[in-house]
Amino acid sequence: MFDLIGGIRGIFATLLGAALMFVALGAYDRLIDDPQVAASAKVGYVALAEKTALEAKLLAETRRRAAVEAASADFARRKLIAEAIAAQKTEQLEQEVAAYEAKLLAANRLCRLDGADIEFLRQSSNPIEGIGKNKGER
Repeated sequence: MFDLIGGIRGIFATLLGAALMFVALGAYDRLIDDPQVAASAKVGYVALAEKTALEAKLLAETRRRAAVEAASADFARRKLIAEAIAAQKTEQLEQEVAAYEAKLLAANRLCRLDGADIEFLRQSSNPIEGIGKNKGER
């Protein structure tokens, strides 16, 4: 008799455990693993991920643009400084040449090159070698 009651009690406990497991798995499916919930969560996540990625790209482009503008401004500043230095050196050189010419004129030793002299110097490969020779002897 006790065997029969123990057997019925075992079958009842097994059925109750299976029912509880079925309820628990159904709740898990509806609350946690529901495909609609997962799909709606993914839609929100995808939109958020795309927004975050676009914000990161915009920030990177803004940084890149700021770096280019800073480099451009620095280049323009350096170019102006280099042009000012070159103009100053040119002016100084012209003043030195004028002072030297004035010094030569004061000593009555002024010697200027004309266009023919400059052309001769350009055409001869070695001006010192060509001195005192005729054109045919070169």
